[in-house]
Amino acid sequence: MKYFILSVIASMCLMVEGSTFADDAREEEQIAMNLLSAHGCNMCHSMIDNGTGSSYLNIARRNNRIFGAKSKLVALMFKNDVPGKRWGDRDLAILKWERCAECEPLTQEERNGYFISNEKVSSKAEMSAMITFILNLNESHPIVQGEIAVRKTAEAARKFDGDDSPLRIKLEPFTVLLADGNYLQTTIALLLTKSSEKRVIQNFQSKIRSSILTLLTSKSVSQISGENGKSKLGKEIRNVVNYILHDKATVKEVSFGIFDTQ
Repeated sequence: MKYFILSVIASMCLMVEGSTFADDAREEEQIAMNLLSAHGCNMCHSMIDNGTGSSYLNIARRNNRIFGAKSKLVALMFKNDVPGKRWGDRDLAILKWERCAECEPLTQEERNGYFISNEKVSSKAEMSAMITFILNLNESHPIVQGEIAVRKTAEAARKFDGDDSPLRIKLEPFTVLLADGNYLQTTIALLLTKSSEKRVIQNFQSKIRSSILTLLTSKSVSQISGENGKSKLGKEIRNVVNYILHDKATVKEVSFGIFDTQ
Protein backbone atom coordinates (compact mmCIF):
# COMPACT_ATOMS: atom_id res chain seq x y z
CA MET A 1 0.00 0.00 0.00
CA LYS A 2 2.85 2.37 0.87
CA TYR A 3 4.48 1.80 -2.54
CA PHE A 4 1.15 2.38 -4.30
CA ILE A 5 0.66 5.72 -2.51
CA LEU A 6 4.23 6.76 -3.35
CA SER A 7 3.74 5.84 -7.00
CA VAL A 8 0.51 7.88 -7.13
CA ILE A 9 2.28 10.87 -5.57
CA ALA A 10 5.17 10.51 -8.03
CA SER A 11 2.74 10.35 -10.96
CA MET A 12 0.95 13.47 -9.74
CA CYS A 13 4.27 15.31 -9.41
CA LEU A 14 5.19 14.35 -12.98
CA MET A 15 1.81 15.55 -14.22
CA VAL A 16 2.22 18.89 -12.45
CA GLU A 17 5.78 19.21 -13.74
CA GLY A 18 4.64 18.38 -17.27
CA SER A 19 1.83 20.92 -17.06
CA THR A 20 4.22 23.58 -15.74
CA PHE A 21 6.69 22.81 -18.54
CA ALA A 22 3.92 23.15 -21.16
CA ASP A 23 2.80 26.47 -19.63
CA ASP A 24 6.38 27.76 -19.65
CA ALA A 25 6.83 26.70 -23.29
CA ARG A 26 3.63 28.52 -24.31
CA GLU A 27 4.73 31.62 -22.41
CA GLU A 28 8.13 31.58 -24.14
CA GLU A 29 6.44 31.22 -27.52
CA GLN A 30 4.17 34.16 -26.77
CA ILE A 31 7.16 36.28 -25.73
CA ALA A 32 8.97 35.36 -28.97
CA MET A 33 5.89 36.21 -31.07
CA ASN A 34 5.58 39.57 -29.28
CA LEU A 35 9.25 40.28 -30.02
CA LEU A 36 8.83 39.42 -33.70
CA SER A 37 5.97 41.91 -33.84
CA ALA A 38 7.69 44.59 -31.75
CA HIS A 39 10.85 44.55 -33.87
CA GLY A 40 8.93 44.79 -37.13
CA CYS A 41 9.80 41.29 -38.38
CA ASN A 42 6.14 40.66 -39.23
CA MET A 43 6.20 43.48 -41.74
CA CYS A 44 8.25 41.37 -44.15
CA HIS A 45 7.64 37.84 -42.84
CA SER A 46 4.52 35.90 -41.88
CA MET A 47 3.90 32.52 -40.32
CA ILE A 48 3.12 30.42 -43.41
CA ASP A 49 3.18 32.72 -46.47
CA ASN A 50 6.21 34.14 -48.23
CA GLY A 51 5.93 37.91 -48.59
CA THR A 52 8.75 40.41 -49.05
CA GLY A 53 10.68 37.88 -46.95
CA SER A 54 10.48 34.13 -46.42
CA SER A 55 7.78 32.77 -44.12
CA TYR A 56 8.86 31.68 -40.64
CA LEU A 57 7.84 28.13 -41.56
CA ASN A 58 10.09 28.14 -44.63
CA ILE A 59 12.98 29.54 -42.60
CA ALA A 60 12.52 26.63 -40.18
CA ARG A 61 12.40 24.12 -43.06
CA ARG A 62 15.66 25.44 -44.50
CA ASN A 63 17.58 25.67 -41.25
CA ASN A 64 16.31 23.40 -38.48
CA ARG A 65 18.45 20.43 -39.57
CA ILE A 66 21.60 22.44 -40.12
CA PHE A 67 24.16 22.13 -37.34
CA GLY A 68 24.77 25.48 -35.64
CA ALA A 69 21.93 27.18 -37.56
CA LYS A 70 20.63 29.00 -34.51
CA SER A 71 23.93 30.68 -33.57
CA LYS A 72 24.59 31.60 -37.21
CA LEU A 73 21.16 33.17 -37.63
CA VAL A 74 21.47 35.08 -34.34
CA ALA A 75 24.88 36.41 -35.41
CA LEU A 76 23.49 37.38 -38.82
CA MET A 77 20.54 39.18 -37.26
CA PHE A 78 22.71 40.96 -34.70
CA LYS A 79 25.01 42.19 -37.46
CA ASN A 80 22.21 43.43 -39.70
CA ASP A 81 19.59 44.71 -37.21
CA VAL A 82 21.09 48.19 -36.93
CA PRO A 83 20.14 51.43 -38.69
CA GLY A 84 21.06 51.33 -42.37
CA LYS A 85 21.60 47.57 -42.43
CA ARG A 86 19.46 44.74 -43.82
CA TRP A 87 16.96 44.33 -40.95
CA GLY A 88 17.62 47.54 -39.08
CA ASP A 89 16.55 49.82 -41.92
CA ARG A 90 12.92 50.41 -40.96
CA ASP A 91 12.35 52.86 -43.85
CA LEU A 92 13.45 50.18 -46.32
CA ALA A 93 11.05 47.72 -44.69
CA ILE A 94 8.19 50.19 -45.13
CA LEU A 95 9.15 50.73 -48.77
CA LYS A 96 9.22 46.96 -49.39
CA TRP A 97 5.84 46.57 -47.73
CA GLU A 98 4.26 49.33 -49.84
CA ARG A 99 5.59 47.71 -53.04
CA CYS A 100 4.08 44.36 -52.06
CA ALA A 101 0.97 43.91 -54.22
CA GLU A 102 -0.58 41.33 -51.89
CA CYS A 103 0.10 43.16 -48.60
CA GLU A 104 -2.51 45.17 -46.72
CA PRO A 105 -1.79 48.94 -46.60
CA LEU A 106 0.00 50.07 -43.45
CA THR A 107 -1.93 52.18 -40.99
CA GLN A 108 -0.26 55.15 -39.34
CA GLU A 109 -0.49 53.31 -36.01
CA GLU A 110 1.42 50.36 -37.47
CA ARG A 111 4.06 52.69 -38.89
CA ASN A 112 4.51 54.41 -35.53
CA GLY A 113 4.38 51.18 -33.54
CA TYR A 114 6.92 49.28 -35.59
CA PHE A 115 9.17 51.99 -36.96
CA ILE A 116 9.07 54.96 -34.63
CA SER A 117 12.76 54.68 -33.83
CA ASN A 118 15.61 53.63 -36.10
CA GLU A 119 17.77 53.27 -33.00
CA LYS A 120 15.80 50.36 -31.57
CA VAL A 121 18.14 47.38 -31.75
CA SER A 122 17.32 43.88 -30.49
CA SER A 123 19.56 42.30 -27.87
CA LYS A 124 21.18 38.92 -28.55
CA ALA A 125 18.92 37.37 -25.91
CA GLU A 126 15.84 38.65 -27.72
CA MET A 127 17.18 37.46 -31.06
CA SER A 128 17.93 34.04 -29.61
CA ALA A 129 14.33 33.78 -28.33
CA MET A 130 12.94 34.71 -31.74
CA ILE A 131 15.21 32.30 -33.66
CA THR A 132 14.51 29.44 -31.23
CA PHE A 133 10.78 29.92 -31.74
CA ILE A 134 11.13 30.02 -35.54
CA LEU A 135 13.34 26.93 -35.75
CA ASN A 136 10.86 24.93 -33.64
CA LEU A 137 8.08 25.51 -36.17
CA ASN A 138 6.76 22.72 -38.39
CA GLU A 139 3.51 21.81 -40.17
CA SER A 140 2.08 20.12 -37.05
CA HIS A 141 2.93 22.97 -34.65
CA PRO A 142 -0.29 24.28 -33.00
CA ILE A 143 0.41 27.87 -34.05
CA VAL A 144 0.95 26.84 -37.69
CA GLN A 145 -2.15 24.64 -37.55
CA GLY A 146 -4.07 27.60 -36.17
CA GLU A 147 -2.93 29.80 -39.05
CA ILE A 148 -3.93 27.11 -41.56
CA ALA A 149 -7.35 26.76 -39.90
CA VAL A 150 -7.91 30.53 -40.07
CA ARG A 151 -6.96 30.46 -43.77
CA LYS A 152 -9.38 27.62 -44.49
CA THR A 153 -12.17 29.36 -42.61
CA ALA A 154 -11.60 32.62 -44.50
CA GLU A 155 -11.52 30.76 -47.83
CA ALA A 156 -14.73 28.89 -46.97
CA ALA A 157 -16.40 32.17 -46.00
CA ARG A 158 -15.36 33.81 -49.31
CA LYS A 159 -16.65 30.82 -51.27
CA PHE A 160 -19.85 30.79 -49.23
CA ASP A 161 -20.53 34.51 -49.80
CA GLY A 162 -19.71 34.29 -53.51
CA ASP A 163 -21.97 31.32 -54.31
CA ASP A 164 -25.32 32.73 -55.52
CA SER A 165 -26.66 29.52 -57.04
CA PRO A 166 -30.47 29.62 -57.50
CA LEU A 167 -30.61 26.22 -55.79
CA ARG A 168 -28.97 27.54 -52.65
CA ILE A 169 -30.62 29.30 -49.72
CA LYS A 170 -28.59 30.93 -46.95
CA LEU A 171 -29.93 30.93 -43.42
CA GLU A 172 -29.41 33.73 -40.92
CA PRO A 173 -26.10 33.33 -38.97
CA PHE A 174 -26.08 31.18 -35.84
CA THR A 175 -24.30 31.98 -32.56
CA VAL A 176 -24.89 29.24 -30.01
CA LEU A 177 -23.59 28.00 -26.67
CA LEU A 178 -22.39 24.41 -27.16
CA ALA A 179 -22.90 21.57 -24.69
CA ASP A 180 -19.33 21.90 -23.38
CA GLY A 181 -19.59 25.63 -22.64
CA ASN A 182 -17.83 26.82 -25.81
CA TYR A 183 -19.44 29.07 -28.40
CA LEU A 184 -20.01 28.37 -32.09
CA GLN A 185 -20.56 31.06 -34.68
CA THR A 186 -21.48 29.75 -38.11
CA THR A 187 -23.27 30.51 -41.36
CA ILE A 188 -25.22 27.73 -43.06
CA ALA A 189 -26.61 27.26 -46.58
CA LEU A 190 -28.99 24.58 -47.86
CA LEU A 191 -28.63 23.19 -51.39
CA LEU A 192 -32.03 22.25 -52.83
CA THR A 193 -33.04 20.07 -55.79
CA LYS A 194 -35.23 22.80 -57.39
CA SER A 195 -35.15 26.59 -57.06
CA SER A 196 -38.95 26.61 -56.57
CA GLU A 197 -38.39 24.82 -53.22
CA LYS A 198 -37.05 28.04 -51.68
CA ARG A 199 -40.62 29.13 -51.00
CA VAL A 200 -41.19 25.93 -49.00
CA ILE A 201 -38.05 26.55 -46.95
CA GLN A 202 -39.24 30.07 -46.17
CA ASN A 203 -42.59 28.71 -44.97
CA PHE A 204 -40.80 26.34 -42.56
CA GLN A 205 -37.93 28.71 -41.70
CA SER A 206 -38.85 29.23 -38.04
CA LYS A 207 -39.14 25.49 -37.36
CA ILE A 208 -35.96 24.72 -39.32
CA ARG A 209 -33.98 27.32 -37.38
CA SER A 210 -35.30 26.08 -34.03
CA SER A 211 -34.41 22.45 -34.88
CA ILE A 212 -30.90 23.39 -36.06
CA LEU A 213 -30.36 25.39 -32.86
CA THR A 214 -31.42 22.37 -30.78
CA LEU A 215 -29.00 20.15 -32.69
CA LEU A 216 -26.08 22.60 -32.42
CA THR A 217 -26.50 23.14 -28.67
CA SER A 218 -26.28 19.38 -28.12
CA LYS A 219 -22.76 19.26 -29.61
CA SER A 220 -19.31 19.82 -28.13
CA VAL A 221 -16.31 21.33 -29.90
CA SER A 222 -14.65 17.89 -30.14
CA GLN A 223 -17.70 16.51 -32.00
CA ILE A 224 -17.73 19.19 -34.70
CA SER A 225 -13.99 19.88 -35.07
CA GLY A 226 -12.06 19.07 -38.24
CA GLU A 227 -13.39 18.25 -41.68
CA ASN A 228 -14.90 14.96 -40.51
CA GLY A 229 -16.76 16.56 -37.60
CA LYS A 230 -18.08 19.37 -39.79
CA SER A 231 -19.10 16.95 -42.55
CA LYS A 232 -20.98 14.77 -40.07
CA LEU A 233 -22.73 17.84 -38.63
CA GLY A 234 -23.76 18.92 -42.13
CA LYS A 235 -25.35 15.51 -42.77
CA GLU A 236 -27.19 15.66 -39.45
CA ILE A 237 -28.56 19.12 -40.28
CA ARG A 238 -29.64 17.89 -43.72
CA ASN A 239 -31.51 14.95 -42.15
CA VAL A 240 -33.21 17.19 -39.55
CA VAL A 241 -34.37 19.69 -42.19
CA ASN A 242 -35.58 16.99 -44.59
CA TYR A 243 -37.59 15.43 -41.74
CA ILE A 244 -39.31 18.78 -41.16
CA LEU A 245 -39.98 19.31 -44.88
CA HIS A 246 -41.52 15.83 -45.20
CA ASP A 247 -41.05 15.50 -49.00
CA LYS A 248 -42.39 19.01 -49.72
CA ALA A 249 -38.78 19.91 -50.60
CA THR A 250 -35.42 18.16 -50.42
CA VAL A 251 -32.10 19.40 -49.11
CA LYS A 252 -29.28 17.67 -50.99
CA GLU A 253 -26.38 19.20 -49.14
CA VAL A 254 -25.51 21.56 -46.30
CA SER A 255 -22.51 23.89 -46.53
CA PHE A 256 -20.84 26.15 -43.97
CA GLY A 257 -19.22 29.55 -44.42
CA ILE A 258 -17.93 30.99 -41.16
CA PHE A 259 -17.35 28.22 -38.63
CA ASP A 260 -15.64 29.59 -35.53
CA THR A 261 -15.54 27.98 -32.09
CA GLN A 262 -14.20 29.58 -28.92
